[in-house]
Amino acid sequence: MTLVTTNIFKIFFILAGLITASYSISTFGPGMWSILLICVALLQIGSFFLNGLLEVANIVARITGIITVIFLSLILLAGTIGGSFHLSPSNQILCALMALLSLSGFTAFFWERTKLDEDKINQE
Repeated sequence: MTLVTTNIFKIFFILAGLITASYSISTFGPGMWSILLICVALLQIGSFFLNGLLEVANIVARITGIITVIFLSLILLAGTIGGSFHLSPSNQILCALMALLSLSGFTAFFWERTKLDEDKINQE
């Protein structure tokens, strides 16, 4: 994956995280996970400017993708309580946003590791 493609997917991940966090805060109020999502998005933004944050940002994005799949499965499991499947409209929207967040988080497995490799090529 090229650096441009990596940055496009990273921007999509940032937007998905911020939208999910803002929807969660507006629906359920501020909580630990929504604040953590905002911090993850800020870390990703910082990785655009600081090369030292690239590897940490990639690892955090991967972990976020995995955790959101777990959260998504737990929300869907909670929808089966009571004998039939039902999710409230707010949970349906949250599930869709978490699915976007998990998909964009899983793209981190293919992101460029560092900008330093490309800088070394340009110097030669």
